[in-house]
Amino acid sequence: MTEFDKDKDDIITKVQLTPAEQYVYSTKYWVEIYLKWCIHLAEEVGLGWEKVNEELQKSSLGGWPMAVENLARLNIEEKDARAWIFAEASTGVNAWPGYIDEVVEYSPERTSIKGSGSCVVLDIARKLGIEGKIDLFPWCATAADSYLGKINPKLRFVQVMAMCRGDEYDLGYTELMDHEVDHEVTSSKHAYEQARPFQGSKEKK
Repeated sequence: MTEFDKDKDDIITKVQLTPAEQYVYSTKYWVEIYLKWCIHLAEEVGLGWEKVNEELQKSSLGGWPMAVENLARLNIEEKDARAWIFAEASTGVNAWPGYIDEVVEYSPERTSIKGSGSCVVLDIARKLGIEGKIDLFPWCATAADSYLGKINPKLRFVQVMAMCRGDEYDLGYTELMDHEVDHEVTSSKHAYEQARPFQGSKEKK
């Protein structure tokens, strides 16, 4: 075997990342592709950012993938506000590299999470120069609210602070209501109405 053959056999070993590093790499890669498609649709196809933001929010129908499934995996039987903590934290911790969740309220009636650190979607939106065009907040908040009906139709999610709206950190809570809540994507405005307004211009294309 020549020296070249030895080096060739080492190439894969040398470039291979750890599973954690592979996850970060893959997440950033696909998020960037997704956001570039949003730019293409808004600015090159000509749909405009208002339409793209509207469709982005609709894509949250059903909530975060695996959020409800994680409750079964963790053997969580609670159907009150505490269930959301496990579902949402498992999404925030595992789906967004560098994102940090902190439980600040925890009871059957109301739970709250503070999120800080890095949001990979917001970071890449800034990198691509579209932070003031793409409105990530309704998409994110509605996704959190959307799957709650699958856990308990009396649960609702409200986000009051968001890094993608200029706040220092994310802050949201889930509460157990005395009536069933409308979790339809187009109707769950309660999930995001309390946050500061989006500063992006509807005229930006």
